Amino acid sequence: MLVAPKTSLVVRKDLHPALQYLLLDAAFRVHSTPGVFQKAGQFPAAEPIDLPLGDDARQYYLTGPPFLQRYLPFWLAVLVGRLLVVLIPVIAVIFPLVRLLPAAYGWAVRRRVFTLYGELKFIEAEMALRTSAADVKDLLDQLERLEDRANHLRVPTAFTHFLYTLRVHINLVRSRLLQPKRPAGT
Repeated sequence: MLVAPKTSLVVRKDLHPALQYLLLDAAFRVHSTPGVFQKAGQFPAAEPIDLPLGDDARQYYLTGPPFLQRYLPFWLAVLVGRLLVVLIPVIAVIFPLVRLLPAAYGWAVRRRVFTLYGELKFIEAEMALRTSAADVKDLLDQLERLEDRANHLRVPTAFTHFLYTLRVHINLVRSRLLQPKRPAGT
């Protein structure tokens, strides 16, 4: 029989923290009761005698077993812990993307309509340079093609007001184009 004034529970540094928690938990269950040579709670204790106290052991002495291991079986606690390590960064990346997707979709739909607005602006700029009836007919044909594209453009219901406004503006440019050109200075 060997009698020692103090005993230490020692593990290698590379032992997985979950196993360290299990060893400490087993040591508490078996050795924390009072005995012939010890008082209650005297072993295992957070006393570095010859070796420094590990971070995992220090955490165990401060808060007890990890939160998940208190309420779940060991295998499930380890699985949930690993899933949390993977899922938290994934959620941190996905959450902003999910919030960004509706805005990006709205931008893409509006861009399709605003591209037609760019063509309408080009036709309106050409209108100022018209000199003959053939030029006016050519511009009217361009307006017809633009209106046909606007009529066949499919947009979600929430964005139809952009399309209706475009059609109104096409008709406005057409009516200005069909007005007789006034001589300069009158």
